[in-house]
Amino acid sequence: DIDYPFYVTAHEVAHQWFPHRASPARAEGMAFLSETFAQYVAMRVMEEQFGPNLIGKYLRYELDRYLLGRGVSRFEERPLGTVHQQQHIYYNKGSLAIYAAADLIGRDVMDATLAQYLERFDGAGPPYPTSNDFFEILYANAAPEHHGALEDLFEKITFFDLAVEDASCEALGSNRYRVSLDLTASKAYADGVGELTPATLDDVIEVGVFAERRVLRKTKPKTLELERRRLTGDTRVIFEVDQLPLRAGIDPFFKQIDRRPGDNVVDLDCGDGPPAAVGAPG
Repeated sequence: DIDYPFYVTAHEVAHQWFPHRASPARAEGMAFLSETFAQYVAMRVMEEQFGPNLIGKYLRYELDRYLLGRGVSRFEERPLGTVHQQQHIYYNKGSLAIYAAADLIGRDVMDATLAQYLERFDGAGPPYPTSNDFFEILYANAAPEHHGALEDLFEKITFFDLAVEDASCEALGSNRYRVSLDLTASKAYADGVGELTPATLDDVIEVGVFAERRVLRKTKPKTLELERRRLTGDTRVIFEVDQLPLRAGIDPFFKQIDRRPGDNVVDLDCGDGPPAAVGAPG
């Protein structure tokens, strides 16, 4: 369902701004300032054209490509902000990270940050900008409570382990349903060769409940509830919805970098209605 020629065209047009107007220094992070920025612009254009559900599918695709790439790469992994010649980082992980950052701090803040970066370095000669110049603008614009999450996305190699441990659905009558989710959540940092060190989890992560609908003979997810929850570990989340829920889970649109995303969303059995369909929201 991803219109790949449309996406590629949007990506290449975005290069007219990044890097053709703001040319980065030939240094670590150069590809981040060009390819990752172009990825972000292309995703925003796709989202405007095709809707947010398509972006969920695209982010899952990018997550799979990043995980595959890091599994076969012969080189030591670098954080996104200092990436050099690893396409699975500045393309695939870059899409995930910059989209998640904009979602966290606000689209208007991310757009203003990119605009200020472009204005400052538009047609500028040496010294050319580095990723540190972009981060200076980003951290000045973002609220202080988001700085830690931004560092995780851009300056560290961060992985989440998010899963639905157990899920139940209860019919309450009058077309009301109660969905209970037992969630497991943890975070770790990786070094360049993949060794993980447990990290303190204190992050805002989406949790949601979904029905489905038919549009042009295709099954589309319908969001019944989608909340951003600050999680510090395993927890139980309870929703009450007024339509038969079919699926529910944590980070259902794959905005976090999770090494095992297949257990994020599960089918629900509410005791009536059609069976849950296969496939994650988005």
